[in-house]
Amino acid sequence: GVFCSSMGPVVTRILMPDNGLQGPIPWELSLLEYVLEIELDGNGFYGTIPTELGSLARLESLWLKSNALTGALPAELANATSLSSLDFGDNILDSKLPPQWGSSLDRLFYLKLGPNEIEGTLPVEWKGLSSLSVLDLEGNNLDGNLPAEYGLLTKLSSLYLESNKFQGSLPAEYGGLVNLENFFVYNNLLSGTISTQLSSLTKLENFWFHANDLTGSVNDIFCLIPTVGNFRADCRSEEAGVPPQITCNCCTSCCTRNGTNCINVAA
Repeated sequence: GVFCSSMGPVVTRILMPDNGLQGPIPWELSLLEYVLEIELDGNGFYGTIPTELGSLARLESLWLKSNALTGALPAELANATSLSSLDFGDNILDSKLPPQWGSSLDRLFYLKLGPNEIEGTLPVEWKGLSSLSVLDLEGNNLDGNLPAEYGLLTKLSSLYLESNKFQGSLPAEYGGLVNLENFFVYNNLLSGTISTQLSSLTKLENFWFHANDLTGSVNDIFCLIPTVGNFRADCRSEEAGVPPQITCNCCTSCCTRNGTNCINVAA
């Protein structure tokens, strides 16, 4: 429904998920200068996200997931500096990630943009999203290297980067993500060995890194972590005498090369 402030006749919340609404999202929502929360997920909205929403200086939460939205992620949302929660997942957005968000959305703690069809690389400028607890970019067409600067996002508890086209190594600097509990990078093009600096991720509970070209042993990196609950890697040999890509004695699920034929194993 639509909710007004107890202090006066102004709209503060629009909560209308799963209501069968259709059509473009009206730009006139930007005229509601006191609105704090807009939740329109699970409807039939199509077209682009109105750039005018960036003028909502008090807006804290904007959820538009599970619609049929297309086009760009508005760079103008960088002006909505009170934003703490954004969810545009499960649409058909196909632009690049706006680097401008990293310069001003320092209150943002929840950001979900997957799955969509977003392209390009991860903006280094997003190192400025210093309050992020959850960053979910899974299921897009993102590529390039993972920015080492994201190791500065020390409040991250969940990082979902799976099912993209990321290349290069897992940055050693991600050892600075000391509050990370959920880390998913499977089904990418990552390569090389995993840095021993990631052994500082002592809160890590779930780590899926199969279906990449990563190699080497992680026994001395992760297998001493007391909170290990669900680790999946390419740690299953394809045939006798052929070593697996990853040696992992604490993994709970092992796959053959490139993430296929996964089976549960005793950790």
